[in-house]
Amino acid sequence: MGSDYSTPQICRCSASGDLPYEVHDAARNGYLTKVSNYLKTNDNVNAMYSGKTMLHTACENGRFNVVEKLLSHRNICMNLRTNNKNVDTALILASRNGHLDCVKALLPAKTQCPLDIESKNSYGNKALDDALVYKREEVVFLLMATTKRYDNSKVVGSTSSSTS
Repeated sequence: MGSDYSTPQICRCSASGDLPYEVHDAARNGYLTKVSNYLKTNDNVNAMYSGKTMLHTACENGRFNVVEKLLSHRNICMNLRTNNKNVDTALILASRNGHLDCVKALLPAKTQCPLDIESKNSYGNKALDDALVYKREEVVFLLMATTKRYDNSKVVGSTSSSTS
């Protein structure tokens, strides 16, 4: 963890077309061969189906093998947000669902755009916040170690209360 994730230069990228349902389903179920075949014939690694890229879907469902394959693609955008009410990133989805192996893959990934670990969804939650809310202890510890700082009031979950 020698990298400093606190101040990344965030790239702006956008979805690149429509993802076929069959490929979305392959990412959701961890069918690496089908995902790999799609990537060989299509450069649309950031294409979306129902507002999610393959990376979102794989992270949400804990499909580490697919996440690893997608992160090796030169055009992957780790900071794309889902196109739904939550506007989650892949890191937020993996953290919320407790998929430690996916979080571990995302954090050190060397892609064109560095991972924005501080990115918030539409509810104002970062990956660490969702990991705390959903009691994903291993993910919490990893993200806390990675960010090296966190507001302890969020861990306690209390608002400023007076003892006088």
